[in-house]
Amino acid sequence: MKYALILCVLSGARDDGPTLLAAAELAKREGALLKIIPSLPFSDAVVWADAFGANYIAASTVEELSAAHQKLRDDMAGLARRTADNLGLKFGDASGAGIVMISDRAPAWQLLTREAALADLLVIGEATMLNDGFLGGAPGEALMTIRSPVMIVRAAETLEGGVAAIAWDGSLPSGRAVRGALPLLRAAKSIVILQDPDGMTAEEKAAGDPARLVAYLASHGIAGASVQMVAGRREGPAILAAAQAAGASVLVAGAFGHSRLGEALLGGATRAFTSPASGPHLLLAH
Repeated sequence: MKYALILCVLSGARDDGPTLLAAAELAKREGALLKIIPSLPFSDAVVWADAFGANYIAASTVEELSAAHQKLRDDMAGLARRTADNLGLKFGDASGAGIVMISDRAPAWQLLTREAALADLLVIGEATMLNDGFLGGAPGEALMTIRSPVMIVRAAETLEGGVAAIAWDGSLPSGRAVRGALPLLRAAKSIVILQDPDGMTAEEKAAGDPARLVAYLASHGIAGASVQMVAGRREGPAILAAAQAAGASVLVAGAFGHSRLGEALLGGATRAFTSPASGPHLLLAH
């Protein structure tokens, strides 16, 4: 498997540059087309309602929003063009490998719904993820509704060629994450499979036997994966700590084994993976 179409959400956040660079480097290596989806904020503008419940925004506010959105689009296009030039990629040509920016002015979630059907990966920066709340907005929509693999770029460091960690329990989400990460795993220096067996039933342990995953990776030409059992703490923090101890640059994991509301209220592995101020890049799938 190779990535042929990668989507990247930009929002004007502070880490748009590193996020786009990570996605573009991956697109270059894979010979893929990278499409940029602009996610433009509405605003904190004053909205008022009349006695009948109708909402209004001042005409001057609409004009200011339009101008601000156009500037964001121009800034994103400039960043995309510079990134393409620096990497020797085409810009603005959707006929092959390179970078294009979607000009449609529909909301980001609508663009995602349209584009993700044939996309292999969605890349989004941590700052954009945090701005949308706990995996709300575009990343939450992609994970929960579209069920695309989502790469969350968390630091200005290389995405490929390092250690890749896989949080493995044999579930459908973890399997989807592994399948969505195959090009990254193929390029990794080494792979460590992490599992917390505490709380798993005998049936779950059989389905999540790491040997099954080792054999699956080997069938895709990815050999030499090691296995490490972790325990002693809550599953999410234990897996994350083990990935960091292994020097992982990316953690591949299933997401939202519980509902988003349950994760937000009670915590969960997904919440643990996305909460720290620093950590490996994340590739998540639901």
